[in-house]
Amino acid sequence: MILQREASFCSMTGDRNFLRLPAPLDVLPEMATKIHDTLPGLQRRFGVDLTDPRLELWVHAYGDGTRFGRHSDDHGGGNWRRRLSCVYYVHRRPRRFDGGHLVVYGRRGRTHVFESDHNAAVFFPSNLVHEVMPVECRSGEFRDSRFSINIWVT
Repeated sequence: MILQREASFCSMTGDRNFLRLPAPLDVLPEMATKIHDTLPGLQRRFGVDLTDPRLELWVHAYGDGTRFGRHSDDHGGGNWRRRLSCVYYVHRRPRRFDGGHLVVYGRRGRTHVFESDHNAAVFFPSNLVHEVMPVECRSGEFRDSRFSINIWVT
């Protein structure tokens, strides 16, 4: 699905290798059910109020040399409504890029580093500072990029 939409991706920051689809994805019923089934446990784990949750999904492609600097997902425009963030990874197998680790900075100074494994998801409170480390994609091909579906629960 993602690779077939390559022509629709546009630059996020003027960097031709850091791309995203121009509009959020429609949430498929099966995916919505799986996410909603995990929310009670995540609410307990993180102490985040997930009453009346709404899902927002955006697809990003990180090509060679791209990264996303330190930030949190709960500021700017309507983003203040975001309570929970999720990064869901999809990529070709075997993986054709290096790097792209997600680094989440905990409230007590602890750093959590997550490798971008295919078909894996990382959930964390939207107010935590995090970043994506540089991606190295030697082929330079779109299909070999580090893809993520960013999911925000508002």
